[in-house]
Amino acid sequence: MFAHYEGASPTNLYSDIEGGLGWWRDTRFATETPKFIMGAVAPNFREWANGPGAGQGRDWDEPKGKYGVAQLSPWVLWPPDGLNLKQGTCGGWFGYGYLPLPLTPAKPTTAGWDLPTGGQSWTLFLNTGNFKGPVAFFTPCFWSHSAVDEPRLAGMLLDSRPSDPNRALQMETQYVPSVEATDAKGEVYARIAETAFPRGSDGDSPVVPGADARKDSRIILPEFYRLSTNGSGRKEWVAVRPEQVPLETGLRPHRFVRPREDPPESYVTPDDTKSCWKTPGPVAGPFQAHLGDGSVVTYFWYRFAGQPALLNADLTDQEREDVQVRVEKLHRTWKRNRDYLPPPASGTLADLDPALVVAPPAGMEAGFVPVVTRQEAAK
Repeated sequence: MFAHYEGASPTNLYSDIEGGLGWWRDTRFATETPKFIMGAVAPNFREWANGPGAGQGRDWDEPKGKYGVAQLSPWVLWPPDGLNLKQGTCGGWFGYGYLPLPLTPAKPTTAGWDLPTGGQSWTLFLNTGNFKGPVAFFTPCFWSHSAVDEPRLAGMLLDSRPSDPNRALQMETQYVPSVEATDAKGEVYARIAETAFPRGSDGDSPVVPGADARKDSRIILPEFYRLSTNGSGRKEWVAVRPEQVPLETGLRPHRFVRPREDPPESYVTPDDTKSCWKTPGPVAGPFQAHLGDGSVVTYFWYRFAGQPALLNADLTDQEREDVQVRVEKLHRTWKRNRDYLPPPASGTLADLDPALVVAPPAGMEAGFVPVVTRQEAAK
């Protein structure tokens, strides 16, 4: 989702909301079932935000977007490794969208500078089998504070601009495991690990809800390729049938196995008593949830306005209290079982990992949110 401009777009500027379901190189608790991440990209990738407490790198001395997302839902945990789906999910619809809620006020200043910050809190809404509703939002200052270093960006980012109405559908793949071999004639062949997508009864593999979303089998991408030269003289991989690959290459009997990896490193948050994680600090916890990816998350309940992301959102104490009042009203009226996004015309909704769906402690049903402070491998 890119910002929309009435005239020409600013030059030398890439900034958007992306993310989605997938797998990433820096995933620490990987499974076959994909995870979901938010994806706010500050101008030209100077930083990015992937969820509450998740952003570029893990150095808290240089947060780089890790305070860019505030927890809004009192019913869903957000692990720093990404939002888990129920393990084994295949063929269900995962509905999501962003709406610019007016949670925080528009301001004439940003970090004390005479640069405006807009009042749009782009909020992630989910439509799944076991949770529906808003989960978290990008704080407006995540976008606007870039203008402190580059004033030309003031008023040009998603804190104050609408999104472009054209919907872009893309799929990004960082890598697929493969092996290559050369036959006696010098021809180069390759084989990729099996890559599959759910298939509907009409033979197609839809990624956006359509007329028929029933999934009863899988589409397997071609596994074998030959390196050829096209009509323009450029090298390109061309899919071939298995029997077209010479046996001498050893590719046909090759089997891809799981790599041996070191135990995953834990995600941690600052433990300094003077940090925003401890002062004013949580009001209940710690609690733990055992996730389907083999990890354990530790979380605390914070008063909404006292969570670390809000303390780093360039808001005064009074402004945070005003947002607190709005969120308390939201929690009392926006329940997790109503429709916020259009339901799919057919098919079934996928579920979040059941361990991520929680309930507020007694007396904290409105105005309090769970914030994950640690994710580690289960003992």
